[in-house]
Amino acid sequence: EKSFVRRPGGGDAFFWQAAVAPVGGMSGGALLDAGGRVIGVCAAAQDGRGFFAHLDEIQYGLKQGGYGWLFAPEPKR
Repeated sequence: EKSFVRRPGGGDAFFWQAAVAPVGGMSGGALLDAGGRVIGVCAAAQDGRGFFAHLDEIQYGLKQGGYGWLFAPEPKR
């Protein structure tokens, strides 16, 4: 499920929260939807649950860092 996580000291963000923790070594691994599209990236495990950075948060961070062009649509020719 999509959840808003408030972290002490800031850094609030949307994450996909899984009912089970990811397999060890999965950090940075993709979370895929039923159609095989990337919707998140494995970020953490806590209390037996997995947390995956939501794609909206990843895109926001890329835009803030000047990398929004990576996912901008191709201009029509």
